[in-house]
Amino acid sequence: MEFPRLVLVAARAAFTTDAEYLAVIARCAAAIARADVRGVAVQIRIEDAVLATNDRATAALACVRDAAPSVPVLLNAPALDFAALGYDGVHWRESAIPSDAPAASCFAMASIHSIAALRRAESAGARAVLYGPIWSPTWKPSQPVGLEALADITRAARVPVLAIGGITPARVAACLTAGAHGVAVASGLLMTHDATAALAAFVAGL
Repeated sequence: MEFPRLVLVAARAAFTTDAEYLAVIARCAAAIARADVRGVAVQIRIEDAVLATNDRATAALACVRDAAPSVPVLLNAPALDFAALGYDGVHWRESAIPSDAPAASCFAMASIHSIAALRRAESAGARAVLYGPIWSPTWKPSQPVGLEALADITRAARVPVLAIGGITPARVAACLTAGAHGVAVASGLLMTHDATAALAAFVAGL
């Protein structure tokens, strides 16, 4: 699995219905396939305990596989077994970072909000971390931490850091200057009417 510099965070909580959610995933996956770019991964995020079912996770994975079979897909749904469902790896939210390292073949990423959480993720075997929100996200309320905090985390990290939260193509350069390896994007790709153009803009920024 090639190490991602751009992660599409497909958050189920940002959508009212499964049909809308799956359609957007399929559209974005098709845009990734058309662009034929490397270093892009998709995170299927179904954190809600009621919504986190095997059927939803399987359907979301199929939307990516059908359009872009070579794109790595990570599962962010603590109650579900990512490996049994056929995912390439797992994404841990901060509260779900395990105390033991996974198998060496597991591609794991984690969301972190502090240096203490960064250390826990590194000890658990995370190969990269997502840190933020750097700016205010558009799809959920959250207090931004800013670029200075991002720089502090990247200096302390022993693994690559991807910035998340309010990321636009115009803000990518500032994240890279702060030491980020790449960025993670939700609404910047999910909520756009032209996923192909939005993807191209993010790739150009990277």
